[in-house]
Amino acid sequence: MRAATGFFLFLGALPLVIYPFVLLANVMGLAGHRSGNEPFALVLLSYAFYLGTTAYPVVYLVCAGFAIVGAIRKGKIALGFAFAPIGYLLLLVGLGAIWSFAETGISTLQEQQTQDNASQIAKCAPSGLVNGGDGLRTTGCGVLEPGGTGTGVIANPLEAHNWEFKVTSRYRMTITLKNDKKSCPEIRILDSSGGTATGFEERKPPTCVEGAITTSFFNFNPSGNGTYIIRVFAPKTPGRYLLKIQ
Repeated sequence: MRAATGFFLFLGALPLVIYPFVLLANVMGLAGHRSGNEPFALVLLSYAFYLGTTAYPVVYLVCAGFAIVGAIRKGKIALGFAFAPIGYLLLLVGLGAIWSFAETGISTLQEQQTQDNASQIAKCAPSGLVNGGDGLRTTGCGVLEPGGTGTGVIANPLEAHNWEFKVTSRYRMTITLKNDKKSCPEIRILDSSGGTATGFEERKPPTCVEGAITTSFFNFNPSGNGTYIIRVFAPKTPGRYLLKIQ
């Protein structure tokens, strides 16, 4: 009985070796910025996990104390107290798994809702067929308002989509471009004549990883008011994209 008690106490003590790193991660997690839009259940799960892992040394020391006293008195309860820290860790692992699955599920649901509410690409009018001289065929057009979201599917590397938006005041704009875990889209901003717009900060092509959502951010400082076009294309891997301007 005493050998089993000692064995479980030893196993329970092993996580204490990495506890300083766990504590640092927990402090950073608890102090991290939140948007305020997170579901309450997700916030509750995260706090329960952070506080639960932070409290582990106290749980271990209390259980170890009762286990040692029980072992001295040759009580059967000693083994139960020795195993309690292991059980506590298993509960934390389960809590962490639930948190991870919930976060992934909610993120997927929110992403789907965003796509469902996004403006869909449509057939182009003749005025929307500007291409900036890139040689790509414009197969879809749309209109975006600041703060709005648009979505479309690039079928092959020779296609491009044009999203028109209007600038009524000269302020810096941020354009967010997401893929669908498969595609690797890129953008250019054109002025109303079809040339590359002044103030668009071109970047190196994004590095997309198969099976992961890639989010790219682009800055645009318009040189004047007027109509501009976000041209979306996918020279390497076509597929669905999500576009937002704000």
